[in-house]
Amino acid sequence: MNADDLMQSIGEVDEAWIEAASRPYPVSRTRLKVLIAAAACLTLIIGGIAFYHWGLQRPWPWDSFVNPVISSEITTSESMTIPAAPVSVESFERTAAACFGKNLLIYHGHVYLQIENLYYPTQIIGEHLGHVSPLIEVWITRDEWVEQAGTMDAEFFAVQGYDPEFMVCVPTGNGYVMPLVRAEDIAFRTAEDLLEDHLQMSGHVAALIYEDFRRRDIEPEDDGFYRLDASHLDVVRGFIKALDRSAFHVITDEERRNLTGQALYTLIFEYDNGLRVKCLLYQNGCVAVDPYYADFCLVISPRDAEPLLRLLERQTGEKIHYYDWKQDLEQVRQTPELGRYIPAELPEGMHLQNVHFVYDLDPGSGTLGQIQEITLGLMRDDGGFINLSIEWRDYYASQEWTDKTAYVAAEELSVEWIKARQEAHKGMVAVIASDEVVLTTYYSGEPEWLYGFLRYWVDNTK
Repeated sequence: MNADDLMQSIGEVDEAWIEAASRPYPVSRTRLKVLIAAAACLTLIIGGIAFYHWGLQRPWPWDSFVNPVISSEITTSESMTIPAAPVSVESFERTAAACFGKNLLIYHGHVYLQIENLYYPTQIIGEHLGHVSPLIEVWITRDEWVEQAGTMDAEFFAVQGYDPEFMVCVPTGNGYVMPLVRAEDIAFRTAEDLLEDHLQMSGHVAALIYEDFRRRDIEPEDDGFYRLDASHLDVVRGFIKALDRSAFHVITDEERRNLTGQALYTLIFEYDNGLRVKCLLYQNGCVAVDPYYADFCLVISPRDAEPLLRLLERQTGEKIHYYDWKQDLEQVRQTPELGRYIPAELPEGMHLQNVHFVYDLDPGSGTLGQIQEITLGLMRDDGGFINLSIEWRDYYASQEWTDKTAYVAAEELSVEWIKARQEAHKGMVAVIASDEVVLTTYYSGEPEWLYGFLRYWVDNTK
């Protein structure tokens, strides 16, 4: 039972009991002792719950926590070497697991793993380096890594101001740039070598974005991110300097198995050039740096971490939507050309959840061109969800996966046609809204509702 449950239970006490309690009642000394003891226990319970919630607002006593993830007897070293990944099925599987579903590529015989996506900071895109091809199956059937193989089919580039032997990037047509850093056969002389010489953290950090995982477990509705802005940069830079002086701890096999989901804080260092470096803060002062979560962590002292922890515990800073696709509908409606195919008002009982764009992408420079598609994630008040894509008709027809028979002219749209398309195309329905635009959605239920939704959309846009 939490504090809210307790208060609700108190509020549901029968009023007859309250009235009866107001009348005189003979109490024996023995019964009086029992009642006093019960009252004392209740006071302790309420006080304990209150203290538990109050304690979340206080700097937590670092040494009082029993850490289930990182050993309490931490062994450290000043330098760190990540050996070359042997070419084998086991090595590939371990590398793929270590990147937690992120993309990777092979460049100059080394494995590069994706770090945080960036919302198109074009200033970081440097010299064109080559084309990465999705040749995963080839990696594990030959005796060497296949150069420029990867999990993507895209052009990749150097990152302005960084050595491509450490970092490269892949611009994508959905408006993001994907940085990747070398994840094996690399040595760091010190923590400062990693953070400053390679990641250039102190010279570029402009803000810190953070999330408290413990608060998410206790208060699930409060799972947002917060940003510490320039007014707190002295504390943030002080934390980075402490990390520069820290030592490395090699993650053991047992620790590695238990890492996922056990961090106390996510720390995202936001750079003035658009880059973002993500770290996970564990108990005992261990800080894991993306993408080396499975390899090592940095160990910082409680004294050095305390100034930043005080800010994080108090939820200092502005609450934000970390993911950039959280946008206002009016902003999306201002999108050149395609924006006019969004009605002035959404259908009743719906609101915008997220937005996704697809652009033309210049393969030689990585720069974005015309928006070809807008996908809106729309939430219904009853909990239902639907994605609706608005795309140019020529672009829709040019996609290899497109079934050219899967769409219908708006004037021919009917419930019966939707039912037939849902059965034949696994829920895909496409409507020609005009000579220029196609509306596409995957929605396998309620054909009558979907008909009304699409009819509303077509009738209220031009």
